[in-house]
Amino acid sequence: MRIKGYLNKLIAFIRHVPLSLWVVAIIGLISRILGIWYGLPLALNVDEPSIVSTAFKLKHTLNPGRFDWPHLYFYINAVFYAIFSMARHIIGIFLNLPESWYTPSPFFLVSRLVTVMFGVLTIFALYYLAKIVFENEKIALISAIILSILPIHVHESHWAKLDVAQTFFVTLALIFIYKVYLNVNRRDFVLSGVFIGLATSIKYNGFLLYFVLILAFLLHYKRNVRAWVEKENILNFIYAGISSIVVFFLGTPYALIDHKLFLSHEYGKGVLWQFQNIGKVPWPQYPVELFETFFVMYKTDLGIFLWLIFILLIILFLFFNKRDDKTVLFLFPVIVFSFYISRFNRSPSHYFLFLTPMYVIVISKFLYDVYIWLVGYLNSHTERKVNNRVLGIALLAIVLIPSVYITIKTDFYMSNSDTRIMAYKWVNNNLPDEKNSEFLYVYGENLEMVPFRKNQTKRVKKVDSDYLGDEGFPAYLIIGKNGVSYNDLTSIKMDSDLVKGDAEEVLRHSKLLLYLSNDNRYGPPIFIYKVNGVDVKE
Repeated sequence: MRIKGYLNKLIAFIRHVPLSLWVVAIIGLISRILGIWYGLPLALNVDEPSIVSTAFKLKHTLNPGRFDWPHLYFYINAVFYAIFSMARHIIGIFLNLPESWYTPSPFFLVSRLVTVMFGVLTIFALYYLAKIVFENEKIALISAIILSILPIHVHESHWAKLDVAQTFFVTLALIFIYKVYLNVNRRDFVLSGVFIGLATSIKYNGFLLYFVLILAFLLHYKRNVRAWVEKENILNFIYAGISSIVVFFLGTPYALIDHKLFLSHEYGKGVLWQFQNIGKVPWPQYPVELFETFFVMYKTDLGIFLWLIFILLIILFLFFNKRDDKTVLFLFPVIVFSFYISRFNRSPSHYFLFLTPMYVIVISKFLYDVYIWLVGYLNSHTERKVNNRVLGIALLAIVLIPSVYITIKTDFYMSNSDTRIMAYKWVNNNLPDEKNSEFLYVYGENLEMVPFRKNQTKRVKKVDSDYLGDEGFPAYLIIGKNGVSYNDLTSIKMDSDLVKGDAEEVLRHSKLLLYLSNDNRYGPPIFIYKVNGVDVKE
């Protein structure tokens, strides 16, 4: 009976979802599905192989044997792997499936689809968050629209990675954190702790949400400091802490069972190694990192107009006292956490992804306020009555044009074959993997994830006679490096300084067999040469 009751509530919720939100969710789904096959059968993203191999390992043992990441997402993926394997087996009984179905590629695709699922679910969750925060369906819908096409969220939703799933649980946690701000109810404290625990069991930085919970509590009692130390409220935080810890260990049980490895500095396994691995930038370099975060990364991740609003809101918050409780609760953590993450030696865009629900709803509120002001201004200064609906759509469309462009470009690029895939296929088709075949030298950090031939292949740090020629000539050379154009390596005035080593001396005796441009596709420009010999240095 209880299960039936939950199902009835779910059906009722689905029935009450407005049609406009379904349309937005479908747009979000399409933007995340397009190009989801990118890079396969190769794994060109450094994190994906770790996710997939660890989840696949759970077929034999429930202990992933590593704690550089928590385990919940591995278990979630393993469930979908089991479903796929069962479906594959059943289909295989009736149909002769192609060999590609039995390679690792389908599991990468399954994990990416799981990410897409969480990405789309976050659109619904964010709509609900914005609706209860601002009590306005239009602001909620604007938030959902922004997230559905937000460049960073769409891009990350194409990968078998942790961050999109964590962002979903972060959004759910924020719903109950806001309810704590409204009511300081023990049930909401506990549910906040549950979803903080889930977010942390996906990725460790989820624990930062506990500080947002504290902020919500302080904002509720900002005029009653004595309430901060009341027994009831202290117990509320204790219950929230207990629920988050319990849920974390439910999602990552071997952190408790195998606690020695969990708390170790062991390379690639211990949680303390992970915190040590990210490192910290020197203080003199920190201002540069902050500039990179707020003025380079966020601009790319949001699109120019959304970024301008984002920066304007931060300026108004920091310097012009635009600090109502809701802005403090959702924008202040974004600022603080962005400063904190920028201190890391490595702080790529996806480290900031869990902040998107907080700043998206604040941006949405600002856009709605501008819309209301415009309607009032135009109605009072023009004789003809303004069509409010058309004005709102036009304003939102203009603001989102750069973001939509970046998202469409991302989908287009990911739908095209990567230059590294093209080079990989060329080598497979033209260079046999035999001991007596001509040697292959590979140069370029961007090619490290490409498994060229197992035999007769060597990766080199420089392109010169010190690194080439040990196996005799003729040989083949692949150069793949961003920033190197066709003219740089083929013109009379060769700019060989772009490639480490005495590249000009090597390429002088080489024949360019294939050039792969990276126009309208991902991957570095790639040059494949047949090297007949090199000038030996004296």
